[in-house]
Amino acid sequence: MNTSPLASIVGASTFPLVLTALAAALPSQHARQLLRTFGDGIFGGGGYGRAVVVVGDVDGDGWRDVAVADPFHFPVTGSVGGGKVSLLSGLDGAILHTYVPVLGVDGAGRLLAAPGDVDGDLVPDVLVATQSAVHLVSGADASLLNAFPVAVDALVAAGDWNFDQVPDLAWLVGGVVEVVSGSNGAPIASLGSAVTSVAAIAGPSVWTRYLVVREPGGLTAHQPSGMVWTVGGYERVDDAGWLDGDSIGDVIATASGGATADVLSGFDGSVLLTVPGGESACGGVDLDGDGFADVAVGQPAAAPQGRVRAYSGADGSLLFERAGQEAGEDMGRAVAMHPAFGPTTRPVVLVGASNTYNGSQTAGSLTMLAQAAAGERDGSFRPFGNSCNFTSTHIRPGIGLPHIGTAYSFRFDNLTTPTGFEFLILGTSDTDYAGMSLPLQLQTIASSCTLYVSADHLQFPSMSSFQSINIPLHASLVGARIYVQGLNALGFPVLETSDAAEMTIGN
Repeated sequence: MNTSPLASIVGASTFPLVLTALAAALPSQHARQLLRTFGDGIFGGGGYGRAVVVVGDVDGDGWRDVAVADPFHFPVTGSVGGGKVSLLSGLDGAILHTYVPVLGVDGAGRLLAAPGDVDGDLVPDVLVATQSAVHLVSGADASLLNAFPVAVDALVAAGDWNFDQVPDLAWLVGGVVEVVSGSNGAPIASLGSAVTSVAAIAGPSVWTRYLVVREPGGLTAHQPSGMVWTVGGYERVDDAGWLDGDSIGDVIATASGGATADVLSGFDGSVLLTVPGGESACGGVDLDGDGFADVAVGQPAAAPQGRVRAYSGADGSLLFERAGQEAGEDMGRAVAMHPAFGPTTRPVVLVGASNTYNGSQTAGSLTMLAQAAAGERDGSFRPFGNSCNFTSTHIRPGIGLPHIGTAYSFRFDNLTTPTGFEFLILGTSDTDYAGMSLPLQLQTIASSCTLYVSADHLQFPSMSSFQSINIPLHASLVGARIYVQGLNALGFPVLETSDAAEMTIGN
């Protein structure tokens, strides 16, 4: 009799493989999920996590807090407009404040920036772009401090450009970077022409920031007294934090097409490091503890789920990567770095995935990822394949991750109403079953369905959309893969199948 831990999941009499061989074939895991939060709009349009920024300590507990945007959020009542920005605790991820604009304002939070304490209450504030305006929002209570009627293409924290010891504000509009006073909104400077991207980096003093703009000819760094340096090429520029140890912040400059990105010195624009590119990028925090600040790149269009990758600031090597759970999840739409998250005190990459399923609808998520410690491995649950065209019923991941000692729950959903399944197929392979190659076409009267997984065990759930798999608390299960698929018999010989999912077990 087979008494291995995995056999207790897929059935003791049918489990045909040796567990150690199954787990040994898997690649090592390098990232650890510390926290995941989800959007809560009533319509499943996604959007939460589309923008994220580390604001600073808004609640006075000593931890830097985070602003995350949900520009497509629609509230339960019609008393306010679309979009929402949440301030999350850097200690435990709890919601500290939320900003929801007044009626008639849409897209609040499509862009965010952290200018610092603008209103002088010793609490850092948040700059929020809507579809038609820029709002300055109090970090203390999420009240609206000021509104600027300008539709912008980018937001940045400018630092103090008029030397009045109040942080100023900057945005990209009409191909020009406009810098305005944080005190009264008066114009201070206009930079560049045909600008398509802008980043703010630390300057030589605590108040000063350089603004690096991308124009048709390349990148130009500006300070209040004039141009600092210019380099040719590149398509987009992002803040990289401090990577080379001098007093000037650095930038991540993405090449045309996004295939590569150079980390450039903020001092003179020279190339410090080259890594693969993406649609979002950030840097400035030491993720692996080697004394060098690192960089992260988001690739939401990477097929099929999107992903984020973190690279060493010392040599450009890959530290870790994480893909989304589902196709179209948009993992990596926004990225930021936090120097020490909560009770773990680990440095993390904040990753927005604006189309994550939250258990009931597509809403979006914000995930905090850290460099995994020795022996740590996260689980995953990734759907693949297609359901029968008669039902179009899809497996949707649960909110958490499959780990040993837990009951991992997931859902069958046909995107309109829940659909129950009479059988849950559990298998150990997605390539062969009983001498037959997978996937295997199943011809029925209703439609042509596909078997994607080896039918090593049939579990009989009670006609519910929500299914659960009990995972024993056994270390030898860590890294093992199980494949699942739903099968519904609607009276012989009519069969319906869902798509399938690959479940990897973590600890």
